[in-house]
Amino acid sequence: MIPILLYAYLWAVICAPIQLWAHYHLGDYWSEEYILVESEACYSDYEPNCVRLLFADISTNKQHTIRWYLDKHKLLKLKNTKVNLVGEKSYFGYLVNEIQW
Repeated sequence: MIPILLYAYLWAVICAPIQLWAHYHLGDYWSEEYILVESEACYSDYEPNCVRLLFADISTNKQHTIRWYLDKHKLLKLKNTKVNLVGEKSYFGYLVNEIQW
């Protein structure tokens, strides 16, 4: 009986707070405006539809890069344009679901 009680105690102390925090803080949608500084095609044979995008935050001028696999030809033409990134929070940071220009 002691191993079961020990397991239940450890789960309540370690796992339950993480699961509660994730339930209330993750999955929230976010939207923020960035400046698309640079867009270039990914140079690899197995990613023919890939575009590497470099964004600059408007308020802090901090730069972020992502790889995007949709609308390659439209994104390659855009440069120094304000775009709106729409996504959601996850365990690994912010996931980008859509790029609006």
